[in-house]
Amino acid sequence: MKKLTNKRPIVVFAIFMIAVLFMLLYCNSVELRICILTIGTILLVIGLSIFFRSTNANLKFVFSRVAIFAIASLVALGSVFVSEKIYYQDYEDYSGYVVLSGRVASAGDYYDGGKRKLLLDNVHVETDDFSKDLKHNAEIVVVDSDDLFVVGDEIVATAKISFSVLYYEGEYGISFSHKVKNVSCSGYVMAENISVVGSGNLKVSDIVKNRVEDIATYALDKEYAGLALGMLFGDDSSMNVVMREDFSATGIAHLLAVSGLHVGFLLTILMLLCKLFRIKGFFRFLIISILLIGYAYLCGFSVSVVRATIMCICSLYAAARGKRYDLLNSLSLSAIIVLILNPFSLSTVGFRLSYLAVLSIALISKPLTRIFQKFCKEKLSNTIATILAAQIGTTGIMIAYFNNVSLVAILANFVCIPVASFAYMLLFATTALSFVMPFLSVSVYLFQFVMQVVVKFAHLLARVDVLMLASWQGTVVTSLTIPTMSIASDYLFVKNKYKYALVGAVAIILLIVCLI
Repeated sequence: MKKLTNKRPIVVFAIFMIAVLFMLLYCNSVELRICILTIGTILLVIGLSIFFRSTNANLKFVFSRVAIFAIASLVALGSVFVSEKIYYQDYEDYSGYVVLSGRVASAGDYYDGGKRKLLLDNVHVETDDFSKDLKHNAEIVVVDSDDLFVVGDEIVATAKISFSVLYYEGEYGISFSHKVKNVSCSGYVMAENISVVGSGNLKVSDIVKNRVEDIATYALDKEYAGLALGMLFGDDSSMNVVMREDFSATGIAHLLAVSGLHVGFLLTILMLLCKLFRIKGFFRFLIISILLIGYAYLCGFSVSVVRATIMCICSLYAAARGKRYDLLNSLSLSAIIVLILNPFSLSTVGFRLSYLAVLSIALISKPLTRIFQKFCKEKLSNTIATILAAQIGTTGIMIAYFNNVSLVAILANFVCIPVASFAYMLLFATTALSFVMPFLSVSVYLFQFVMQVVVKFAHLLARVDVLMLASWQGTVVTSLTIPTMSIASDYLFVKNKYKYALVGAVAIILLIVCLI
């Protein structure tokens, strides 16, 4: 283990922090918090004292890890405490009718006979008992609505709401979905009890998205316009249902919403532009970092985008300083930052899929590449290994949350990711040009022309049935694959014959689990 961790204290910190956060989020009690605070403080004092006083290298190594564990535990405890305090400022033990006002931040499509979900920010709630401005958003469903609400509308409504409880023991365990979505209260309102009192109150992100939507609607067919908005900003409100189902059934649903993959596409474009204009060194790092952070803002700072943005910035910084980029360190640093800002994101499927996919690539893509190089060229073997590694790492989570796994996911990703990456780059470039030269909007159709290959291929593969499994099987798969990938990786110096034996044994166990 020392070979893996001696130069990666950030990795150790992230592992300890995630472990403590799991306990804090899923075993919430005052006693546990007092215990973590007490033990963490004691271990911190002991660890730092021995580390700075001892001259023995092995002793210093051990107690440096003790200190890291203590600091990670205290940071995890502090992040949960601060996040709860901020969230509970909005909370009221109330469920009933209120006069609610706010700005429409997001307006979904109609569903279930005229219902429409609105996400409101700048929310003010008033009853006979209290009146307050909420720091977080409100989510309300408008019933029997024929009105077209748009982003930027100022509304006032008499709505029935309830404030979201942070810790909720539900049928499938504890859910923190409202905290992750930055929502303090939710409810519904009849259409006749809601009125628009103003409009045009747009943020910078709203103006950019509206302009892009106009360009996409003009240049593309309706279903591809929805796909374009999903791939650029993660807005799936106007996405075609059949297209979404096809992509989900074939294991390429990550192409429909903005993810780390799309940030990588954007980084490629920006790097090419910097090369074209001969921008190098720290100046290149600064320009691209600012643009990536701006793009993350437009995408609502989703977990996968923030993760990819931080990792890209780390890569750019290493290049600017002439240092070697370490994937595990940057992945761990991004996890630490994301969890400090919102520890409850650890409970989301998006966090787990995003981080497990990259962790799997970091751990086993190189060993898999060496295997595939015996049969094909280096670039092809690297591509196959990367896709296969991501699939191995995320399969358990897919089963646990969605109770199925696509039988054609590897084939679909192998074919669709390169095509979709080219389509995304065309979409981004032509859309950016259309901003400054509107007469070039027609060029955006190139995205549809290329993306049709992906859509039709996904529709063809969607006819293959998915493998249905139980949630507990997904949990078992995940719990076995993570330690197995760690041992099989190049980071732990274990003889290959033992690695092969372990992988074979785990593969047999997983096969038995999936066949039960």
